[in-house]
Amino acid sequence: METLISCNTASLAIYTGTAANPWDIEKVRHTLRRLGYGLNQAQEAIAITLVPDVFIENYINTAANYTVTPASSWAFWDRTDYTNFNI
Repeated sequence: METLISCNTASLAIYTGTAANPWDIEKVRHTLRRLGYGLNQAQEAIAITLVPDVFIENYINTAANYTVTPASSWAFWDRTDYTNFNI
């Protein structure tokens, strides 16, 4: 049996920011790109003031509490629902 060696050497410790690796606007924007969301400048300014794990937890909880958008009428169409696909 083959033994796999992990290439992930990163710590699972919560990121808190340091003088050498600070929680700054670039980190806020990077985090939001990974989460698939965006903020306006006023919201970014607030995010900078929060501890990273608190900011992320709040943001995920807020998103999780949004109501689900209902599927559009065309969401489950298949080829038979289209009449002009040969144009």
